[in-house]
Amino acid sequence: MATHATTFKAPRALMHPSRRTVFSGVWLVASLVAGGEILASRDNREAPAAVLMLTVVLSLACTAALLRWLSRPDTTALPAATITRRGPFVWSIAATVLVTFSLGFLGVRALIPVGAAALVLLVVVQPPLVMREAVYALVLGVVATIGGLIDWQVEGGGDQLAWSVFQTPLVLLTLLAGRAIAREAGWTETGIGQWRLVAGGPRWAIRSLLVGAALSFPWTLANLVFGGYREDDVRRWWQPLGAVQPGVAEEAWARAFMIALLYLCFRRFARAEAALLTATLAGVYWFAFLHTPFNPLATLSSGAIFALPMAWLWLRRDLETAIGFHVCLDAVPFLAAYLMARGLWFT
Repeated sequence: MATHATTFKAPRALMHPSRRTVFSGVWLVASLVAGGEILASRDNREAPAAVLMLTVVLSLACTAALLRWLSRPDTTALPAATITRRGPFVWSIAATVLVTFSLGFLGVRALIPVGAAALVLLVVVQPPLVMREAVYALVLGVVATIGGLIDWQVEGGGDQLAWSVFQTPLVLLTLLAGRAIAREAGWTETGIGQWRLVAGGPRWAIRSLLVGAALSFPWTLANLVFGGYREDDVRRWWQPLGAVQPGVAEEAWARAFMIALLYLCFRRFARAEAALLTATLAGVYWFAFLHTPFNPLATLSSGAIFALPMAWLWLRRDLETAIGFHVCLDAVPFLAAYLMARGLWFT
Protein backbone atom coordinates (compact mmCIF):
# COMPACT_ATOMS: atom_id res chain seq x y z
CA MET A 1 0.00 0.00 0.00
CA ALA A 2 1.57 3.27 -1.11
CA THR A 3 1.68 6.19 1.31
CA HIS A 4 3.80 8.73 -0.56
CA ALA A 5 2.58 12.12 -1.78
CA THR A 6 3.61 14.02 -4.87
CA THR A 7 5.44 17.34 -4.65
CA PHE A 8 3.50 20.44 -5.52
CA LYS A 9 4.59 22.08 -8.74
CA ALA A 10 3.62 25.73 -9.23
CA PRO A 11 2.76 26.85 -12.78
CA ARG A 12 5.40 29.20 -14.14
CA ALA A 13 2.79 31.43 -15.76
CA LEU A 14 1.42 32.43 -12.34
CA MET A 15 4.48 34.61 -11.88
CA HIS A 16 4.10 36.38 -15.26
CA PRO A 17 3.73 40.04 -14.17
CA SER A 18 2.18 41.56 -17.30
CA ARG A 19 -0.52 38.92 -17.67
CA ARG A 20 -1.27 39.12 -13.97
CA THR A 21 -1.61 42.90 -14.25
CA VAL A 22 -4.05 42.62 -17.15
CA PHE A 23 -6.13 40.08 -15.29
CA SER A 24 -6.11 42.23 -12.14
CA GLY A 25 -7.33 45.23 -14.12
CA VAL A 26 -10.16 43.33 -15.80
CA TRP A 27 -11.04 41.67 -12.47
CA LEU A 28 -11.28 45.08 -10.78
CA VAL A 29 -13.36 46.73 -13.52
CA ALA A 30 -15.80 43.80 -13.73
CA SER A 31 -16.16 43.73 -9.94
CA LEU A 32 -16.80 47.48 -9.71
CA VAL A 33 -19.39 47.46 -12.49
CA ALA A 34 -21.30 44.46 -11.12
CA GLY A 35 -20.96 45.67 -7.54
CA GLY A 36 -22.17 49.14 -8.49
CA GLU A 37 -25.28 47.72 -10.13
CA ILE A 38 -26.03 45.60 -7.05
CA LEU A 39 -25.60 48.56 -4.67
CA ALA A 40 -27.70 50.81 -6.91
CA SER A 41 -30.61 48.33 -6.91
CA ARG A 42 -32.89 49.07 -3.97
CA ASP A 43 -36.15 47.46 -5.03
CA ASN A 44 -35.25 43.90 -6.09
CA ARG A 45 -35.80 44.77 -9.73
CA GLU A 46 -34.28 42.90 -12.64
CA ALA A 47 -31.22 44.54 -14.15
CA PRO A 48 -31.81 46.43 -17.42
CA ALA A 49 -30.88 44.59 -20.60
CA ALA A 50 -27.93 46.91 -21.24
CA VAL A 51 -26.53 46.15 -17.77
CA LEU A 52 -26.98 42.42 -18.27
CA MET A 53 -25.18 42.58 -21.62
CA LEU A 54 -22.33 44.62 -20.13
CA THR A 55 -22.03 42.11 -17.28
CA VAL A 56 -21.85 39.22 -19.77
CA VAL A 57 -19.14 41.00 -21.78
CA LEU A 58 -17.07 41.80 -18.69
CA SER A 59 -17.48 38.26 -17.37
CA LEU A 60 -16.23 36.86 -20.67
CA ALA A 61 -13.34 39.32 -20.54
CA CYS A 62 -12.53 38.06 -17.03
CA THR A 63 -12.52 34.48 -18.28
CA ALA A 64 -10.26 35.38 -21.21
CA ALA A 65 -7.87 37.32 -18.95
CA LEU A 66 -7.73 34.48 -16.42
CA LEU A 67 -6.94 31.91 -19.11
CA ARG A 68 -4.32 34.20 -20.58
CA TRP A 69 -2.72 34.72 -17.17
CA LEU A 70 -2.64 31.04 -16.26
CA SER A 71 -1.64 30.04 -19.82
CA ARG A 72 -1.93 26.56 -21.28
CA PRO A 73 -0.69 23.52 -19.37
CA ASP A 74 2.75 22.22 -20.28
CA THR A 75 2.05 19.06 -22.26
CA THR A 76 5.45 18.53 -23.88
CA ALA A 77 6.35 15.58 -21.64
CA LEU A 78 2.95 13.85 -21.70
CA PRO A 79 2.69 10.48 -23.49
CA ALA A 80 0.27 10.77 -26.41
CA ALA A 81 0.08 10.34 -30.18
CA THR A 82 3.06 11.86 -31.95
CA ILE A 83 0.82 13.42 -34.60
CA THR A 84 -2.84 14.35 -34.66
CA ARG A 85 -4.75 12.06 -37.00
CA ARG A 86 -7.58 14.35 -37.94
CA GLY A 87 -10.03 11.73 -39.15
CA PRO A 88 -9.95 9.41 -36.12
CA PHE A 89 -9.68 12.44 -33.82
CA VAL A 90 -12.82 14.04 -35.23
CA TRP A 91 -14.71 10.74 -35.05
CA SER A 92 -13.64 10.21 -31.45
CA ILE A 93 -14.88 13.70 -30.57
CA ALA A 94 -18.19 13.09 -32.35
CA ALA A 95 -18.71 9.74 -30.59
CA THR A 96 -17.84 11.22 -27.21
CA VAL A 97 -20.16 14.19 -27.67
CA LEU A 98 -22.98 11.90 -28.78
CA VAL A 99 -22.65 9.63 -25.74
CA THR A 100 -22.07 12.28 -23.07
CA PHE A 101 -24.64 14.78 -24.31
CA SER A 102 -27.22 12.01 -24.67
CA LEU A 103 -26.60 11.20 -21.01
CA GLY A 104 -27.11 14.88 -20.30
CA PHE A 105 -30.83 14.58 -21.02
CA LEU A 106 -31.09 12.32 -17.95
CA GLY A 107 -30.27 15.26 -15.69
CA VAL A 108 -28.70 14.31 -12.37
CA ARG A 109 -29.38 10.64 -13.12
CA ALA A 110 -26.54 10.87 -15.63
CA LEU A 111 -24.18 10.83 -12.65
CA ILE A 112 -25.07 7.22 -11.89
CA PRO A 113 -23.29 5.93 -15.04
CA VAL A 114 -20.50 8.45 -14.37
CA GLY A 115 -19.92 6.93 -10.94
CA ALA A 116 -20.20 3.44 -12.43
CA ALA A 117 -17.58 4.31 -15.07
CA ALA A 118 -15.21 5.50 -12.33
CA LEU A 119 -15.73 2.25 -10.41
CA VAL A 120 -15.11 0.12 -13.50
CA LEU A 121 -11.93 2.04 -14.29
CA LEU A 122 -10.62 1.53 -10.76
CA VAL A 123 -11.41 -2.20 -10.89
CA VAL A 124 -9.78 -2.66 -14.29
CA VAL A 125 -6.70 -0.50 -13.73
CA GLN A 126 -6.24 -1.33 -10.03
CA PRO A 127 -4.03 1.69 -9.32
CA PRO A 128 -1.85 1.74 -6.20
CA LEU A 129 -3.82 3.00 -3.21
CA VAL A 130 -2.27 6.12 -1.68
CA MET A 131 -3.85 6.28 1.75
CA ARG A 132 -3.63 10.05 2.07
CA GLU A 133 -5.41 10.49 -1.24
CA ALA A 134 -8.10 7.96 -0.37
CA VAL A 135 -8.80 9.57 3.02
CA TYR A 136 -8.90 13.03 1.47
CA ALA A 137 -11.30 11.90 -1.26
CA LEU A 138 -13.53 10.26 1.36
CA VAL A 139 -13.55 13.43 3.49
CA LEU A 140 -14.53 15.53 0.48
CA GLY A 141 -17.28 13.04 -0.29
CA VAL A 142 -18.65 13.35 3.24
CA VAL A 143 -18.52 17.16 2.97
CA ALA A 144 -20.51 16.96 -0.27
CA THR A 145 -23.07 14.70 1.43
CA ILE A 146 -23.43 17.18 4.30
CA GLY A 147 -24.11 19.92 1.77
CA GLY A 148 -26.63 17.67 0.07
CA LEU A 149 -28.38 17.01 3.37
CA ILE A 150 -28.66 20.75 3.93
CA ASP A 151 -30.31 21.08 0.51
CA TRP A 152 -32.58 18.18 1.43
CA GLN A 153 -33.72 20.08 4.50
CA VAL A 154 -34.22 23.23 2.43
CA GLU A 155 -36.45 21.31 0.04
CA GLY A 156 -38.50 19.99 2.96
CA GLY A 157 -37.34 16.37 2.76
CA GLY A 158 -38.45 14.03 0.00
CA ASP A 159 -36.51 11.72 -2.29
CA GLN A 160 -33.42 13.96 -2.33
CA LEU A 161 -32.08 12.09 0.72
CA ALA A 162 -30.78 9.21 -1.43
CA TRP A 163 -29.14 11.70 -3.78
CA SER A 164 -27.43 13.40 -0.84
CA VAL A 165 -26.03 10.12 0.47
CA PHE A 166 -24.90 9.20 -3.06
CA GLN A 167 -22.48 12.16 -3.03
CA THR A 168 -19.99 10.33 -0.82
CA PRO A 169 -19.34 7.32 -3.10
CA LEU A 170 -19.63 9.52 -6.21
CA VAL A 171 -16.94 11.94 -5.03
CA LEU A 172 -14.74 9.16 -3.65
CA LEU A 173 -14.84 7.09 -6.84
CA THR A 174 -14.48 9.93 -9.32
CA LEU A 175 -11.62 11.59 -7.44
CA LEU A 176 -9.67 8.35 -7.12
CA ALA A 177 -10.35 7.35 -10.73
CA GLY A 178 -9.39 10.80 -11.95
CA ARG A 179 -6.22 10.65 -9.87
CA ALA A 180 -5.38 7.26 -11.34
CA ILE A 181 -5.76 8.65 -14.86
CA ALA A 182 -3.72 11.73 -13.98
CA ARG A 183 -0.90 9.59 -12.65
CA GLU A 184 -0.93 7.26 -15.68
CA ALA A 185 -1.12 10.20 -18.09
CA GLY A 186 1.85 11.97 -16.54
CA TRP A 187 -0.13 14.89 -15.13
CA THR A 188 1.17 14.53 -11.58
CA GLU A 189 4.75 15.04 -12.77
CA THR A 190 3.94 18.12 -14.87
CA GLY A 191 1.68 19.89 -12.35
CA ILE A 192 -1.67 19.40 -14.13
CA GLY A 193 -4.78 18.92 -11.99
CA GLN A 194 -2.97 18.87 -8.66
CA TRP A 195 -4.41 18.24 -5.21
CA ARG A 196 -2.87 20.92 -3.04
CA LEU A 197 -3.56 19.20 0.29
CA VAL A 198 -1.81 16.02 -0.84
CA ALA A 199 1.15 17.87 -2.31
CA GLY A 200 1.50 20.76 0.12
CA GLY A 201 -0.47 20.03 3.28
CA PRO A 202 -3.57 21.49 4.98
CA ARG A 203 -2.23 25.04 5.31
CA TRP A 204 -1.64 25.34 1.59
CA ALA A 205 -4.97 23.68 0.80
CA ILE A 206 -6.81 26.27 2.92
CA ARG A 207 -4.83 29.01 1.19
CA SER A 208 -5.92 27.67 -2.20
CA LEU A 209 -9.56 27.59 -1.10
CA LEU A 210 -9.35 31.25 -0.07
CA VAL A 211 -7.53 32.23 -3.26
CA GLY A 212 -10.24 30.53 -5.32
CA ALA A 213 -12.97 32.36 -3.39
CA ALA A 214 -11.20 35.70 -3.90
CA LEU A 215 -10.64 35.07 -7.61
CA SER A 216 -14.35 34.32 -8.06
CA PHE A 217 -15.43 37.79 -6.91
CA PRO A 218 -16.41 39.34 -10.29
CA TRP A 219 -18.08 36.13 -11.48
CA THR A 220 -19.97 35.87 -8.19
CA LEU A 221 -21.18 39.47 -8.42
CA ALA A 222 -22.20 38.84 -12.03
CA ASN A 223 -24.21 35.86 -10.80
CA LEU A 224 -26.08 38.25 -8.51
CA VAL A 225 -26.71 40.71 -11.33
CA PHE A 226 -28.22 37.89 -13.41
CA GLY A 227 -30.71 37.49 -10.55
CA GLY A 228 -31.07 33.72 -10.22
CA TYR A 229 -31.14 34.02 -6.44
CA ARG A 230 -34.65 35.50 -6.62
CA GLU A 231 -35.99 32.01 -7.30
CA ASP A 232 -34.35 30.51 -4.19
CA ASP A 233 -36.31 30.20 -0.95
CA VAL A 234 -33.58 30.49 1.68
CA ARG A 235 -34.91 31.43 5.13
CA ARG A 236 -32.33 30.09 7.60
CA TRP A 237 -28.76 31.29 8.02
CA TRP A 238 -27.23 27.82 7.62
CA GLN A 239 -28.94 27.00 4.33
CA PRO A 240 -26.31 28.77 2.13
CA LEU A 241 -23.84 26.16 3.43
CA GLY A 242 -25.52 23.73 1.02
CA ALA A 243 -23.28 25.30 -1.65
CA VAL A 244 -20.50 22.94 -0.57
CA GLN A 245 -22.35 20.07 -2.27
CA PRO A 246 -22.01 21.33 -5.87
CA GLY A 247 -18.77 23.11 -5.03
CA VAL A 248 -17.07 19.88 -4.03
CA ALA A 249 -18.95 17.16 -5.92
CA GLU A 250 -19.06 18.88 -9.30
CA GLU A 251 -15.34 19.61 -9.21
CA ALA A 252 -14.78 15.91 -8.50
CA TRP A 253 -16.88 14.30 -11.23
CA ALA A 254 -17.00 17.11 -13.81
CA ARG A 255 -13.40 18.24 -13.67
CA ALA A 256 -11.11 15.78 -11.91
CA PHE A 257 -12.73 12.73 -13.52
CA MET A 258 -14.58 13.57 -16.73
CA ILE A 259 -11.93 15.82 -18.27
CA ALA A 260 -9.25 13.28 -17.37
CA LEU A 261 -11.33 10.46 -18.86
CA LEU A 262 -11.96 12.40 -22.06
CA TYR A 263 -8.26 13.14 -22.35
CA LEU A 264 -7.55 9.43 -22.04
CA CYS A 265 -9.84 8.82 -25.02
CA PHE A 266 -8.53 11.65 -27.21
CA ARG A 267 -4.79 11.22 -26.68
CA ARG A 268 -4.80 8.03 -28.78
CA PHE A 269 -5.59 10.09 -31.87
CA ALA A 270 -4.09 13.51 -31.11
CA ARG A 271 -1.05 15.18 -29.65
CA ALA A 272 -1.22 15.87 -25.93
CA GLU A 273 -1.94 19.61 -26.23
CA ALA A 274 -4.83 19.13 -28.66
CA ALA A 275 -6.20 16.20 -26.66
CA LEU A 276 -6.16 18.12 -23.37
CA LEU A 277 -7.67 21.28 -24.81
CA THR A 278 -10.43 19.32 -26.55
CA ALA A 279 -11.14 17.23 -23.44
CA THR A 280 -11.41 20.40 -21.35
CA LEU A 281 -13.81 22.13 -23.74
CA ALA A 282 -15.91 18.98 -24.17
CA GLY A 283 -16.08 18.51 -20.40
CA VAL A 284 -16.91 22.18 -19.79
CA TYR A 285 -19.81 22.30 -22.22
CA TRP A 286 -21.12 18.89 -21.18
CA PHE A 287 -21.21 20.20 -17.62
CA ALA A 288 -23.04 23.35 -18.76
CA PHE A 289 -25.42 21.21 -20.83
CA LEU A 290 -26.37 19.19 -17.75
CA HIS A 291 -27.58 22.42 -16.14
CA THR A 292 -29.41 23.85 -19.18
CA PRO A 293 -30.10 20.95 -21.59
CA PHE A 294 -32.87 22.70 -23.51
CA ASN A 295 -31.31 26.15 -23.81
CA PRO A 296 -28.34 26.17 -26.20
CA LEU A 297 -27.58 29.86 -25.66
CA ALA A 298 -27.50 29.41 -21.88
CA THR A 299 -25.28 26.36 -22.28
CA LEU A 300 -22.77 28.27 -24.39
CA SER A 301 -22.74 31.36 -22.17
CA SER A 302 -22.64 29.58 -18.80
CA GLY A 303 -19.92 27.26 -20.05
CA ALA A 304 -17.71 30.16 -21.12
CA ILE A 305 -18.49 32.44 -18.18
CA PHE A 306 -18.57 30.02 -15.23
CA ALA A 307 -17.46 26.47 -16.06
CA LEU A 308 -14.35 27.28 -18.10
CA PRO A 309 -12.66 29.34 -15.35
CA MET A 310 -13.22 26.56 -12.83
CA ALA A 311 -11.81 23.96 -15.22
CA TRP A 312 -8.74 26.08 -15.94
CA LEU A 313 -8.12 26.80 -12.25
CA TRP A 314 -8.20 23.06 -11.62
CA LEU A 315 -5.84 22.33 -14.50
CA ARG A 316 -3.33 25.11 -13.81
CA ARG A 317 -3.53 25.55 -10.05
CA ASP A 318 -5.22 22.79 -8.07
CA LEU A 319 -8.46 21.14 -7.06
CA GLU A 320 -8.86 23.30 -3.96
CA THR A 321 -8.70 26.59 -5.86
CA ALA A 322 -11.47 25.36 -8.16
CA ILE A 323 -13.54 24.25 -5.16
CA GLY A 324 -13.11 27.61 -3.43
CA PHE A 325 -14.16 29.42 -6.61
CA HIS A 326 -17.20 27.18 -7.08
CA VAL A 327 -18.42 27.27 -3.46
CA CYS A 328 -18.24 31.07 -3.37
CA LEU A 329 -20.00 31.32 -6.73
CA ASP A 330 -22.96 29.33 -5.36
CA ALA A 331 -22.97 30.38 -1.71
CA VAL A 332 -23.16 34.16 -2.18
CA PRO A 333 -26.40 34.05 -4.23
CA PHE A 334 -27.88 31.75 -1.56
CA LEU A 335 -26.83 34.29 1.05
CA ALA A 336 -28.45 37.06 -1.01
CA ALA A 337 -31.67 35.04 -1.16
CA TYR A 338 -31.55 34.64 2.63
CA LEU A 339 -31.05 38.38 3.18
CA MET A 340 -33.90 39.10 0.79
CA ALA A 341 -36.20 36.64 2.54
CA ARG A 342 -35.35 38.22 5.90
CA GLY A 343 -36.05 41.71 4.58
CA LEU A 344 -32.44 42.80 5.09
CA TRP A 345 -31.57 43.43 1.45
CA PHE A 346 -33.45 44.21 -1.76
CA THR A 347 -36.72 44.87 0.03
